[in-house]
Amino acid sequence: VTMATARPPKRRSQSYQRYCARVGSSPARSPSRRRCRTDSHPTRKASTPKTSPGPARQPAAPPPDVVAAAQQTERETGVPTSATLGQWALESGSGKHTPGNNPFGIKAREGQPYQLLWTREKAKNGSGLVRVQQKFRKFDSLDEAFRARGTLLSKNYPLAMANKDSPDAFVAGLQADPKHQYATDPNYTSKVTGTMKRNNYYQYDLKNSNSLTKPNNDASLRVIDGEPSV
Repeated sequence: VTMATARPPKRRSQSYQRYCARVGSSPARSPSRRRCRTDSHPTRKASTPKTSPGPARQPAAPPPDVVAAAQQTERETGVPTSATLGQWALESGSGKHTPGNNPFGIKAREGQPYQLLWTREKAKNGSGLVRVQQKFRKFDSLDEAFRARGTLLSKNYPLAMANKDSPDAFVAGLQADPKHQYATDPNYTSKVTGTMKRNNYYQYDLKNSNSLTKPNNDASLRVIDGEPSV
């Protein structure tokens, strides 16, 4: 009678054993499968199901008195409302920094009421920006400040006014003359137009506005005081 002899178990290769040791498992019992046992493998965390993004956040609308003042400026001077709102948002932090009812950082001329405030200006030697004190205009109302700015731009920036029907080109025109630029910031144009686009300020331009805001003659508009960003 021939006695059946048990086959000796196959030895796993050293590389296979090293692999199982590296992943924290032991070699499988079945010699025919090149795999490691997973009963000793750490439990894997269940994947978190992806959630669909919610609706896009809508930009906050400017206060009605600001829109009214900007639209009235467009009626009187032709300066686009969207450009005015873009400058207002950028330079005043959307109304958070308007000392003396001056959200645009308009400088005071001789004989005009003013306040001394710190700001950054180009150094005389051209080395960069330096912190200095300057006289900034004080206004009795927000309407007066918007009107003064509109008059300033319409009289002193012809390259901008030549593009008053195109708000983006209007803003670019404020910086187009290297000898007479509105702002010292080399990125001023992109910052203003970017603000206009993100907040869709174009909808308030008179040619796009469905309901034109009536002029506001109230000289006691409420604003928040702070240091201007100019």
